[in-house]
Amino acid sequence: MDEEKALLLRIKRERAARLEAESLLEIKSRELHAAVKESRRLTRQLEKTVELQTQELLSAQRVTKLGTFVWDITENSFSWSEGSREVLDLDQSTTRNSFEEFLAAIHPDDRHIMQHISEILHQSVESGDKFVIDTEKTFRLKQRGEDIRWIKFVCDSTDFKFFSGAVQDITESVVAAKDVRQARTELESRLADLEKTQHKLRVAHEEAQTANATKSRFIAMISHDIRTPINGLLGTLTLLADSELESSQRELLQVATSSAELLRVLVNDVLDFARLETGQIQLEPANFNIRDLVSQLIDFWSPLATSAENRLEANIDDCVPGVLRGDPIRLGQVFNNLLSNAIKFTSSGVITLNIRADDSRASEKLKEHLIIEVADTGIGIEKNDQVHLFKDFSQIPLEHNEEEQYYDLSSSRRGAGLGLAICRTLVEQMGGKISVTSFPGKGSTFCIRMALEAVSDAAPSENPIEYPPLVTVEGRAPSVLVAEDVPANQLVSRMLLQSFGCQVDIANDGVEAVAACKKRKYDFVLMDVSMPRLDGIAATQQIRCLKGSGFEKLPIIGLTAFAFAHEKQRFIEAGMNEVVCKPVRREHLYEAARNAVDGRNSTESGEDTTKKTSAINLDVLRALISGLSDEQVRKVMQQVSDDLDKYRDQAIADAKSGNIIKLSRSCHAIKGLAASFGSQDLASLASSIEGAAREGDFELAVANTLDRLDFTTDETLNALKNYQALPDPLSNAG
Repeated sequence: MDEEKALLLRIKRERAARLEAESLLEIKSRELHAAVKESRRLTRQLEKTVELQTQELLSAQRVTKLGTFVWDITENSFSWSEGSREVLDLDQSTTRNSFEEFLAAIHPDDRHIMQHISEILHQSVESGDKFVIDTEKTFRLKQRGEDIRWIKFVCDSTDFKFFSGAVQDITESVVAAKDVRQARTELESRLADLEKTQHKLRVAHEEAQTANATKSRFIAMISHDIRTPINGLLGTLTLLADSELESSQRELLQVATSSAELLRVLVNDVLDFARLETGQIQLEPANFNIRDLVSQLIDFWSPLATSAENRLEANIDDCVPGVLRGDPIRLGQVFNNLLSNAIKFTSSGVITLNIRADDSRASEKLKEHLIIEVADTGIGIEKNDQVHLFKDFSQIPLEHNEEEQYYDLSSSRRGAGLGLAICRTLVEQMGGKISVTSFPGKGSTFCIRMALEAVSDAAPSENPIEYPPLVTVEGRAPSVLVAEDVPANQLVSRMLLQSFGCQVDIANDGVEAVAACKKRKYDFVLMDVSMPRLDGIAATQQIRCLKGSGFEKLPIIGLTAFAFAHEKQRFIEAGMNEVVCKPVRREHLYEAARNAVDGRNSTESGEDTTKKTSAINLDVLRALISGLSDEQVRKVMQQVSDDLDKYRDQAIADAKSGNIIKLSRSCHAIKGLAASFGSQDLASLASSIEGAAREGDFELAVANTLDRLDFTTDETLNALKNYQALPDPLSNAG
């Protein structure tokens, strides 16, 4: 009984265990089925990813024209990727290609490259050593279409039997590189041609500069030769005018003087044109009475106009200020040329000089805008010919005259045709414009529009120029040595200086001048630049080197027809204190002689000889301080001196440091400051340094700064101190 119970209990347990096992099996079966299903899903997803990546890889290979391969060395064959087959243009139906088939596709001239790589790899396999070779090679591939392609071949080992690698079509890169090399070669060739052209241009520019300098020098030499007799002629006529003459003789003297003045104007026109071409003419502003200027012009030209039965008139509106600020010399030169032309081409007519205010510009303050007209009733000019009037060397034929005649618009009827060209340039430099209106047979009107500063509280003196006798500090007449080789000029210089109260000795050349200075002590020397045996420059240098006291401070006045600014500077650098241009005018020579005597007097009284005012234009300086009190003058002069000293030191520092930009700015400041109080030499030097700096000519800018700026600034500062030291500076202010 007990056994039966035990058996039933065991059967019951086994049944329960079987049911549990079946339930567990069913669960596991479901889990396995789910796992298989998930595995299939992941497999499909992986296949899609692989397919997508494969497509991306193939696409990338196609875009980059790249393909891969495996090289079986033992079989000496390749397994090519789809990209490789496209790159190498292989038969798509071939799954494996032999080395020989691949080698046959390579350009015959490049097959040795792959043959060398194959030999190295086979040796590596046979020896069991890892190969060491630069397997990145480039070769040409001759495709079935007979095109030549460039291929880059890269190989690396996976084991000692198989080598993997890649091939890439680099034809476009090679062609592009070739094009770049060709373009670079062409560019280098063009650059070489450009450099040759630039060299030719530089040579041509240098030749042009040399030719221009030679031309300027030639004109200066010719001008000197012409000015020498003119100087003697005008000087003699000036002295003759001081003597007692009968009325008929004085009339003849007036004609001779007018003719000499016309000749001087012609010479000046030629010289001015040369200076204008080289940019050497600079305006010199000053206060002047425009009515006095016009009156002098009318008085001068009236006899010539009357001789042609013309009537010369001048009309100046009352609203035009009497005193203006500008360059009266250059403005008078323009008026002279226009009046001269009008008189030449008018007979039994009227020539009128009209000056009126420009009402259209009346609203602009500080400037007096003028309309200046020179009108005549002469032969007139054809409209087609008017465009040539202001050109250089222009001469217009007179169509109504069968003879060979010309509108010769210069300072002489058969001159060079420079008059109106100079007028145009000068008017433009003064900020104006010149034009012409003319009708054949009715006359011409030349019109100038320009603006000048009105000066209300200053007026030029109407008293005649006086030349009081010069006296040394000891109270005696100054002793003067005149070094001049032309007898007529010797006579003129002697008589002019004697009229100033001087005692005069004559030296016929530079050798005699040096010898005379050794024998006698002179208060100053008037030294002609161009002389035989020893010229004035060499004579001046020898005098400066003479042993004994005083020769280094002896005032030496240069006398020359070389009116170019750089020539004057050369004479100053040679040791001359001042330069007077031929033909000599009495007022210019007197001013230079007075400066020389004043400088000598300062030396005798123990003062520095550099205390002279010739380094500044006193008219400009006086205009600057006009109307100021003594205290205000002192403050202005001190401020000017301080600023000038500061800018000078800054410019020298800039030159030494090589800062050409700052040097340009410093010299620009010096130029403006110097011009404002009349130091034309310093302003010109600063302007030249500024110009050289802006044009990149570093060596010239630095050389002028270090060699000349310091000395010229000191001269100007000393001149300012000398002006302040005068007993009553303001008494000269007008």
